[in-house]
Amino acid sequence: MSDLDRKILEAKRLIEELEEQKRKEARRNEGIEAFDASVREIFSEYGLTERDLFLLKSTPIVEWIKVVGEQSSKPSFFEDLKNYFSKIVEKEIKSELKAKVEKKTKKSIPKPTLVIGKYRNPITDEVIEKKRRNPKPLDDWIEEFGLDMVQSWQVPVEA
Repeated sequence: MSDLDRKILEAKRLIEELEEQKRKEARRNEGIEAFDASVREIFSEYGLTERDLFLLKSTPIVEWIKVVGEQSSKPSFFEDLKNYFSKIVEKEIKSELKAKVEKKTKKSIPKPTLVIGKYRNPITDEVIEKKRRNPKPLDDWIEEFGLDMVQSWQVPVEA
């Protein structure tokens, strides 16, 4: 048997292996299509949705993704998920930073202050004395009724 005959036999064997792989792949695809059709039929029969299935399988899916993430060769979807979630985390961080800045800005604005003395709320007849800082109830009144109105509630000093 010549060298060429051996190469031809080897090539035929390789072609047979590839054709067998092709048949297995076709059979696998048939199974996937049959599975999908069965699932759609069950969804229809029981009024289920894909969301129901995903909620049911969410924990195993998450665990599977974690395992896939630790492997050296990751499927292409893994990079897509990584990019997607990094964008979400980035937005959350920006939102938190913005909230902190707004909170600091609000704190840096001085609260309206009243002169030292007593103030009587004409609606409730409650009297509050201001010594140094505005007591919380006074701040609440200022927020509700406005600084000018609360200033007008100052009780005159008795001599």
